[in-house]
Amino acid sequence: VEMTEFVTAATIPSGVYVKGEMTLDFSNAEIWVEGVDGNAVQVAAENIVDETGNQVRSVTVSVTLEDRNQLLIAPGVPANLNLDFDLNSSNNVTFSADVPTVEVAPVLVADVDLEEQKTHRLRGALKSVDLDDSSYTIYINPFRHQYAKDQRFGSLKVTTTNETVFDINGNVTQGLTGLTELSTQTELTATIALGEIKFEPRRFEATEVYAGSSVPGGDLDVLSGVVLARSGDLLTLKGATIYRSTGSVYFGGEQTVVLANTTEVKKQLSLETHGIQEISVGQRVRIFGEYDPETSTLDATEGFVHLLLTTVSGTVVDTDETDSLLVADLDRIARTRVSLFDFTGTGVDAAHDADPDNYELNISTLPVSNYAVNTPFYARGFVQPFGEAPEDFDVHTLVGVANKPGVLVVHWKPANVSAIVNVDAESGLTVALDGQEHFYNLTQGFVKVRLGNGETAVNVVPEDNDHGPFLILQKRGQNVNHRDFSEFAEDLAGRLADGAAVKSIVVPGTFDRTSLTMTAKSIKVHLD
Repeated sequence: VEMTEFVTAATIPSGVYVKGEMTLDFSNAEIWVEGVDGNAVQVAAENIVDETGNQVRSVTVSVTLEDRNQLLIAPGVPANLNLDFDLNSSNNVTFSADVPTVEVAPVLVADVDLEEQKTHRLRGALKSVDLDDSSYTIYINPFRHQYAKDQRFGSLKVTTTNETVFDINGNVTQGLTGLTELSTQTELTATIALGEIKFEPRRFEATEVYAGSSVPGGDLDVLSGVVLARSGDLLTLKGATIYRSTGSVYFGGEQTVVLANTTEVKKQLSLETHGIQEISVGQRVRIFGEYDPETSTLDATEGFVHLLLTTVSGTVVDTDETDSLLVADLDRIARTRVSLFDFTGTGVDAAHDADPDNYELNISTLPVSNYAVNTPFYARGFVQPFGEAPEDFDVHTLVGVANKPGVLVVHWKPANVSAIVNVDAESGLTVALDGQEHFYNLTQGFVKVRLGNGETAVNVVPEDNDHGPFLILQKRGQNVNHRDFSEFAEDLAGRLADGAAVKSIVVPGTFDRTSLTMTAKSIKVHLD
């Protein structure tokens, strides 16, 4: 959700596209979820189910492209379509005796605007370098596809600037020097570029380029994850992704990393010299070394560590622009629950170890006047070096999400006849959040919004009364798609009056924290 991945398609017929469908094939899906202890747990195939409890084989998801989001395909004119999965809202995970079940109900949002604040990642094998044009071209090999001269996903030119940072075979350079070094690499060298979409002319402009052994999948094994604890020169990671030099990729449980003064440390977007003392609890890392699967230990004493931009999210506790400080009640670090972290040793002394309930972010010169108490936000930056807090985190980017699109998802188990306490064509729906066994997830800008101040209900009103979809899903194929909200409200009210129980409701839209109102682009109610 914080990063995009590129694929291309060259043979789409000309026209204006207003709707699309995507089929997700789960027949050979390998799904892992985070267990209570933070370790990755694989979900058995029979426990990957749909909203009716049946095992999922495939799911077709549709998106509607309306107004400015309509996709124009014309000869010779490149077009962009951003497909965004909200995994928090698309999956409901439950555990029974430590055995996980995933209920799959994909939420897919389409947008033709690529200027949102997201990092775009471009991965592929090197095709050519043009020093005069300050660019290079790759064969796109997205996700974890093998680096190869593979034309299935197309090719793309990457534009570089004097500010582009290159990390090639562990050597960090910048600008033309880096591009010149890239030009000495052989064709099909593995590359990853992070950057932005620019316009006039339209181009992908890289801020960072990784190549050769600096890309996972080379001569060294790689652990990628977030540091949960540190003791001396030993790091603890949980749920990390393990890239073996043999080419295999898998998820691991608790992993140990051994450091030494000989371990090289590099920092994203930095040309400066760094050391192992900068690796602290909460820092997202990519670590290269030799992995021993018998002991779940990566020896990085002769390897190197990449300190990566890390995302923290939560709600504002206090701000002080004079001291360049924002204090937060954290919910997640690198999308990992803060309860899993051991912050021992992070401070200059034990009294100053990082406190996730009052996490101190150094905002430098960033404005915070709009960040009132309880405002949800996320920030990207780097954790302070180990043993040097406070402050706890240096912010590069600060984003308030109060006005960002969001998704409300509520599941009731068992289905509940009192889940929706009001249905009205004028005032909308009232969704109860108290007195019932339920799970709810409310996100804005992919930041979880906590309703913990005695709120008992959320109001749902349509953004457009005459333009849904407003869906009612029921067993035995009794699914109805209304375009008119009044008709939807009348239909839903009648079913509830007849005793139907509510299993779930999914509402993408915008959320107003003051009025506890979700203004819905669409509504999907699943009845038992």
